[in-house]
Amino acid sequence: QGAAYWSEGEDVEFRSEEGLAIFSRFPITEHEYVLLSRNMSDSWNSHQRICLGAKIQLHHNISVQVFVTHLPLEQSIRTTNIREIVEYLDEKRNQHSSSWQVLCGDFNQEDVQLDSFHSCSGCQCFTDAWLQYCNNNTNPASTACGNHGNTFSTNLHYQKRIDFVFVRTSRELCNFKPHSKRWINEQENGF
Repeated sequence: QGAAYWSEGEDVEFRSEEGLAIFSRFPITEHEYVLLSRNMSDSWNSHQRICLGAKIQLHHNISVQVFVTHLPLEQSIRTTNIREIVEYLDEKRNQHSSSWQVLCGDFNQEDVQLDSFHSCSGCQCFTDAWLQYCNNNTNPASTACGNHGNTFSTNLHYQKRIDFVFVRTSRELCNFKPHSKRWINEQENGF
């Protein structure tokens, strides 16, 4: 069943489905969604919004939880939705503490502060992946950070950044340093 549908008129039911999807080349071992609050009195924001989640198995006991959403235009309900999403992700994290979490989507606002809705410190907090990449990028030839991450345009000039990817590491991997594929293979093969 679609996430968004409504009735118009007394006898005719119209159904409108808004789709979110998660695609992965790795196995999706779990999936679910949570319904987000909505404002039925505002016709622009009355359709049902969701946060879709999937647990993706990357390797043996290494998994990542991926979530996607598309939030409404109205600020008050959007703030409520962000709080609901953070609470949902905290709940999922408590169930699967070994998983990384990735939240991405169209937030329909420029300044998104997920951590203002819960207490966190260090690697327990959400990190804006684009800002993290640009802050750590030492390649002077890279132009990826030159557009300030803007993703929204009304006139072919990207002027706003309303689409985000946030990452939160697993509790067990707070101090994890990534290794090469060769190192991982050597560990698995006993070298």
